[in-house]
Amino acid sequence: MSVSGYQSELQGFVRDKISSSGHAAVVEVYHAVREIPYFSSGDRSPYTALKARRGACTAKHIILRDALRILGFDAVIELVDCDFATGVAPHNSMPQDLLDQVHAGNIRDIHCWVRTRGDIPQLLDATWPSGLAVYGFSTNSGWNGTGDTYPAVDCVQSITVSEDVLLEKQRLLDDFSDQEKKRRKKFLGALSAWLDSHSVSLGGKNES
Repeated sequence: MSVSGYQSELQGFVRDKISSSGHAAVVEVYHAVREIPYFSSGDRSPYTALKARRGACTAKHIILRDALRILGFDAVIELVDCDFATGVAPHNSMPQDLLDQVHAGNIRDIHCWVRTRGDIPQLLDATWPSGLAVYGFSTNSGWNGTGDTYPAVDCVQSITVSEDVLLEKQRLLDDFSDQEKKRRKKFLGALSAWLDSHSVSLGGKNES
């Protein structure tokens, strides 16, 4: 990842998307990041996500953390060992293979969200954009800055705070069993293919 390239893209994102100040800016930047279409390609770089205008939870939450810091807020990323399938509701438009995986659950993953600190500590999960609400996802589209947002997953086993999120996430994933890695890869691939083929992330075609 180009650090200077990422910082330039991030500064442009904040400049284009954020017009408020104070805690209203937290709400504004949260929704701006949340509306980035979800897609898991295996590339967790926030720079790639900003350029492509789509990404999965890791890249989106690095963008959110770093944008909040630009705006003067104290924010960290928590890495969450969880069953990722718990955040995905079964839907009849899913291919049978994906539907079976959703029903079966037990998809171990390392999820990310942002935790703000200071005067108003809050949990900010910006995983799912608004267009996914009709498919049963908890999108937090109505969040107005009060309290925590609703996490994209439950069944949390442990939480790790790390500054180097990409390195720490890979370290944690490397500890998964071969079977857990295989199930995770299959599930995220099927989920992303379904989202992309239905163009449901924002109600329109995902950018690539």
